[in-house]
Amino acid sequence: MPATVDHKAALRRTTKVITAIEELQDQTENITKAKDLPSAFAGVAKAFPIAEQVLQCVESSLKDKAKVEPGNQDNDEHLKTIKQILDETGSKAEDLYNILERVLPEDKKSREERYKDVVTPSTTVEKLMLAVLQDLLEVSQLPLPLVDPMTLKLLQDTIKDVQKLEPSIKPPEKGAISFLNSGPGTQIGHAGTGDIYHNPGNGPQIGGKMGNIYFGAVPMGMGYGHGHTPPSEPSSRASTPVTTSRKSWLSSGGK
Repeated sequence: MPATVDHKAALRRTTKVITAIEELQDQTENITKAKDLPSAFAGVAKAFPIAEQVLQCVESSLKDKAKVEPGNQDNDEHLKTIKQILDETGSKAEDLYNILERVLPEDKKSREERYKDVVTPSTTVEKLMLAVLQDLLEVSQLPLPLVDPMTLKLLQDTIKDVQKLEPSIKPPEKGAISFLNSGPGTQIGHAGTGDIYHNPGNGPQIGGKMGNIYFGAVPMGMGYGHGHTPPSEPSSRASTPVTTSRKSWLSSGGK
């Protein structure tokens, strides 16, 4: 049976990705010799030969036209999918190789510093390698006889191993959360007890320590807990209401 366009494209792409993985394997010795690399590098290097083994199975199966039956409409769709997946796999393998090429050579700047310069939390060596392996798993599980059961099991185990690798870039430590609004707008943080009432007007937001806030002889902004009363005031002032000018002062922000 003749090869179709999709069959040829899938086979070419598989061969190209094998070459990319072989180039990664060529860096294994350099990874082993470098003592100042995160441990994830060594774990990633162990996955290189497994990735190549899976791809060689795929390549061998694609070359056997009796297995993949090019020309069958359903199979041609699967062959097209292989090409599409491996397009992305090749890009990830290339990204991984570029990282190694920049980090592994000796330099005045430490490997760790150079590594941090060239990666992001989503493009670390272990995440790129994991993405490559997951692509290969997706290809292996297509309804075509591409990979034998033993190789498939080896791939699945390798994925689990890479998932367990210690992150090569440690995430930032989580500290206490603090809210501070020193400008206009709503203050949204409140860690105390009792209620805080939002002031949507122009005046200052005044929060009590506990309970209610009293004006008069009590200093502005001082609150007293539930069940407590403010200091007594002279009778001549105790019944004095807040005047209009006082209200205006509050609403204008004390200016």
